[in-house]
Amino acid sequence: MRLLNVVSALACVATTVATIWENGQTRLNPYPAVGQAALIPSIPANSLSWRTYPANSPEIGYKGRWCSRYISWWAAPGLKFRYTGSNVAISFGEYTSDKVLLAWRISGLPWNFSNVTANSTYQFVSSSTPGIASGQTIFEFRVTNWALGVQIKAVHVAAGQAIYSVPLYPRKIEMIGDSLTVGYTSTYEAISGIGWSLCEGLGNVEYSLVAYTGICLTDKECYGSPRGQSFQWMQASDSGKRALQVYGSNPAPWNFSAHQPADLVIINLGTNDINYKQGTTAVPEADFQRNYINLINSVRSKYPNAQVIAVQFWNGYYRSGK
Repeated sequence: MRLLNVVSALACVATTVATIWENGQTRLNPYPAVGQAALIPSIPANSLSWRTYPANSPEIGYKGRWCSRYISWWAAPGLKFRYTGSNVAISFGEYTSDKVLLAWRISGLPWNFSNVTANSTYQFVSSSTPGIASGQTIFEFRVTNWALGVQIKAVHVAAGQAIYSVPLYPRKIEMIGDSLTVGYTSTYEAISGIGWSLCEGLGNVEYSLVAYTGICLTDKECYGSPRGQSFQWMQASDSGKRALQVYGSNPAPWNFSAHQPADLVIINLGTNDINYKQGTTAVPEADFQRNYINLINSVRSKYPNAQVIAVQFWNGYYRSGK
């Protein structure tokens, strides 16, 4: 399931119902489209109605992995900030996936869902949006699809209003995984997968889901992913087609020192390495073991104080046939 399409007018109309594609067919109980952001004209920098914050503003808190071009990567990346007033709009850049589905909310209320696309501006919050506080309100969104993403150009609030950073939780979890972590084929994919359920369920931790469907631990091509996590975990971008279009074979390294270190790292890899043992590009057991140890050593070099959990295979690593 490449994208959970929501086909409806991009307007906040409570009576509208989105058509959500789930595993190749229409979802029987579609989510009401009350959260669809309104597509509005682009906002000029000198607008008298809006105050604009560029993508590099320190008040914008980026969650998960983003590159220096403010393009989101991997599973469930997002942003978070506090704001005053009753209007929030976001301008998305050219590297935003077409009709990518975002989960967004204010004040910790239930998640809404909205599609956005490239080179467009969407107003998420207006005076009629439920949950606006009299002082500062927290806005956040997450990208639902593991293979798609957005590029942030700017955040806008009403003229005379402001945005502020949200303090980080003191602890952080990082999950390194594959389709099991990203929620592949789940209704809302990355925000309904194992990784999301664990980390978001705790409620008081920062987290990053460095996971991609089909990826192997071993640094080799697996199910369309040209590199394995032994290499890709060290990069800002994932191993998908979007990353190849932007960076080619030279992805930008992830700047570990510039971000909050993980206190707990959970590695859930190997299913794709196991499955590939049955093909011509086999991963010998000894090689897999060595690669796993090397990955753990890489994690410890970047996060020397973190606890590391290696999840045991559900079906084991075993010989098949001859």
